[in-house]
Amino acid sequence: MTDRKPGYTTEVPYPNVYHRELNPSFHTMALNANGLAAPSRETPYTYLELGCAWGLSTLIHAAANPDSKFVGVDFNGECIAAAGEIAKEAKLTNVEFLQADFADLPGRVMPPFDTIVMHGVWGWIDQTGRDHIVRILDRHLKPEGHAFISYNALPGNAPVDALRRLLQVGFELGAEPLFNKVNAGVGIAAQVKDNGARFFAAHPMMAERMDHMIKPAPRDYLAHEYFNADWQPFYYRDVEKVLAPIGLQFAGSAHLLDLIDDAQLPEAARRHIAGAPTMATRETLRDFYINTLFRRDMWRKGTVAQTKDSQDALMATRFVVGQGVEHFDRIAGHAMLGEVRPKAEPGRAIVAALEAGPKTAVELSKDPTLASVELAVILETLMVLAAVGAAEPILPEAGLAARKASCQRLNAALAQRTLNAARTGGREWQSLASPVTGGGIATNAVIQAFILARHQGVEPMAFAASFAPDEAPAADVQEHIRKLYEVFERESASTFGNLGIV
Repeated sequence: MTDRKPGYTTEVPYPNVYHRELNPSFHTMALNANGLAAPSRETPYTYLELGCAWGLSTLIHAAANPDSKFVGVDFNGECIAAAGEIAKEAKLTNVEFLQADFADLPGRVMPPFDTIVMHGVWGWIDQTGRDHIVRILDRHLKPEGHAFISYNALPGNAPVDALRRLLQVGFELGAEPLFNKVNAGVGIAAQVKDNGARFFAAHPMMAERMDHMIKPAPRDYLAHEYFNADWQPFYYRDVEKVLAPIGLQFAGSAHLLDLIDDAQLPEAARRHIAGAPTMATRETLRDFYINTLFRRDMWRKGTVAQTKDSQDALMATRFVVGQGVEHFDRIAGHAMLGEVRPKAEPGRAIVAALEAGPKTAVELSKDPTLASVELAVILETLMVLAAVGAAEPILPEAGLAARKASCQRLNAALAQRTLNAARTGGREWQSLASPVTGGGIATNAVIQAFILARHQGVEPMAFAASFAPDEAPAADVQEHIRKLYEVFERESASTFGNLGIV
């Protein structure tokens, strides 16, 4: 690459995407689901995101948790400037964005953090950059604090590494600017595939990846995912060996599907893993059985010990539904052994009950439609719904009014930018902040228009149509918007209401 920070491209910013595993309230549930004690979200905390890019997740968490303090760090000045501008416009006084290299942070005066997170960064920078991250964790993560580190994993990425080497052959032969070089890399790899290379026959998943690139996938995503100078996947053992000397211990996966072993592993594999003598051995065996591609790991700075209280904490966790009961048949996740779905019963009854408002497992057990269902089964179904993204844990009721006001200001700023981009081109911000979950909810430009119109007290369909590209026929736009609004009213409005967004 012609422009990089420790091996990382800066010519184009990373795509503007929200990841639910960065949500601090989601961490609390995930830690409990792993059998561990977790921090309360009823008291203020400090939170640092390394490699925050456009700051979308940091902004959302700051708006949805106004009593806590958030810091986002990235070396891309364009991203940090945009995030800071939105924070100012939304009057978020509890968030700070720093344009800085990780090398600058270990000695910087910063508050100690309860939580430090990074998505994908660990494997997208060089060893020097990872050394700086370790120093940051050592100096700035509180005792008993938590870190979230996600990264491309091995053994699943072994053939991806090979594909990346092939892509870089074309990249190095291509001419500037960056996207021309990316296209040259994809082009030469596609030609190798089309000419019957045995590599793609031996690795059909890599052939599928090439098909995805040729469609084409967004070039800014490809530039970061495949063309960083120092892209590297890791075995769990290698990460553990680096973090153990600074007192970090593995606290489980934040990817809840990883906790549903019946869906991930055959019985013989589960027995083999259970008999392994150490955590490193168990995680390594599991990664080979599953052929893990991406890990979402939580770490605790201090002792990690199982506690019976974690089950009680899960029982007391209130959940909000992410999809209506009319969509129940579409609720699914994907694991090694195939699709993961909640059981039809009590799943349908739970989703229907949650549509009426957030509830705990105990509260659900008192619903007449679930009176005959054991409490343990209700909780198990809730966790499956959460694992596949159909339900979310929520924050305590206290402070909801302040969270709603803060989130509404941020959502207005995000939606206005997304709608302007939809009309004239540019970067869209396709997530909004939920004061109920404390995290982000994916939304497209049209839905954001409907939501913003409601808050501004204007007619939603006309408001949405006003942001259509000028060249679009007005009659076609109006009819399209009308149909979308009918679907929104019928299927989505109540869900966004439960999430505190409308």
